[in-house]
Amino acid sequence: EGGDVKAMLVLAEVRIQFADYEAALRALSSAEQALRKEQRAVARPLLAHAHSLAAKAQERLRRFPEALEEARRALELDPSQSTARLARAMAMQQTGLAKDAEVELRDLHRRSPQDSEVC
Repeated sequence: EGGDVKAMLVLAEVRIQFADYEAALRALSSAEQALRKEQRAVARPLLAHAHSLAAKAQERLRRFPEALEEARRALELDPSQSTARLARAMAMQQTGLAKDAEVELRDLHRRSPQDSEVC
């Protein structure tokens, strides 16, 4: 089942790249359901990645409260999720939390200066 979940995550990433955010969120929901049933340690980072991608999709759909919640869930599982941190910063910016967004982006860039998504 782990391979199926990884395939769902890849599918969601592709759908996000092609701006098919609703389809990406459906794939991520399926992946999350499967991962919640998993008891193995491998489920935690995959679940964090799924929430990170969901945060990105929600932010692109301009659903900022949902993006912030998905980012929170991702970062609770794995604080190093740069996709979640970037989506959180973008959602903060759009909801009047520009100073917090700036702090988040500076910290993210400091931690991952080579990450092209962050630059």
